[in-house]
Amino acid sequence: MPKTHTDDVAMALPSAVQGPFQVVAPDDLTSFLKLDPQAAALEAAGGARPIRSVTVGLNRTSGTSGNATLGNGIACRQVVAGDDGGFYAEPLWIPPEMDLAATSRVYAMICAAVASALSDVAVVLELAAGYVRHQQAGPHSTTLTVVHPVPDAWQSAQPEEVLLDDGASRTFAPQVFEAGDVLGLRVQLLRSSASDTFDQPVKLFGAVRFEYTAKRL
Repeated sequence: MPKTHTDDVAMALPSAVQGPFQVVAPDDLTSFLKLDPQAAALEAAGGARPIRSVTVGLNRTSGTSGNATLGNGIACRQVVAGDDGGFYAEPLWIPPEMDLAATSRVYAMICAAVASALSDVAVVLELAAGYVRHQQAGPHSTTLTVVHPVPDAWQSAQPEEVLLDDGASRTFAPQVFEAGDVLGLRVQLLRSSASDTFDQPVKLFGAVRFEYTAKRL
């Protein structure tokens, strides 16, 4: 069971952990929650850091895509084979509690607009990202492409969440961002790519999920 800051663990704690209060796993003194009265928050370290996510909605469309919905109310962009299209997301201020020394990830959600009988096929997504820093020239930009295998005989309204991956199971490496940075994202289906072998229209949900590790609760 976790312990509070008591005399039997105090001597074993590294100096950086000392504080008004902390929760310590007896077998891992590098994972803790520490009260920061000035910030009215709990500081987290090691395995105590929570994973959080922010939903970032559609701002405007991009490329060749049409309005669509999934069910009665999930707004999507629909892109047919041979076209490229998607959306620009709303600008996102990097969350103040984000651990800038950890990786972060962007996820998109897609589904087939029409069922297909094909197997061993894929769709291609592109993420164009740019961020600006207060009172500095920019933006700093990057683009990555993901070839995502879809289920055999992919059915309509069978959603697939896709990590927009830089090849290392992340979207952004540690130390890319600084506090106060503003991030912009454009997500597209590249249906014109030779690597896109799916034969039916695809719906791209009109929002992305930005996932990060928090250092503060």
